[in-house]
Amino acid sequence: KHPSEFTSISDTLEVIVLELDVEGRKLSLGHKQTTENPWDKYSEEFALGSKHTASIDEMVDKGAVINFNEDITAFVPKRHLEKEDGSELKKGEEAEFQIIEFNKEFKKVVASHMAIHKEEEAKIVKQ
Repeated sequence: KHPSEFTSISDTLEVIVLELDVEGRKLSLGHKQTTENPWDKYSEEFALGSKHTASIDEMVDKGAVINFNEDITAFVPKRHLEKEDGSELKKGEEAEFQIIEFNKEFKKVVASHMAIHKEEEAKIVKQ
């Protein structure tokens, strides 16, 4: 974000000195570095294998996009959209999803609906 989007002249901000160039008389400050990275807490909340409810927001060629909250958007590969009856989830449908990939560095989450009912089937077979 550009500073004008979150502050005004004469506002007091907490910043961190990122770089000091004495010869060039330059000072580089960072405001974003003073706040905690929300992806640190999301790595626990959206751990591999965790289950969450969401609805399909957008269908794309290779799958679907779902939003768990304002920060976390996940991709669901087409083959992981399969419901228990063999049909495919559609845009707007709400379902339970299991996290099958979480990459904090690249802010990437991959989820699967199919993993939910395949896991339930495996439990039934074991009984």
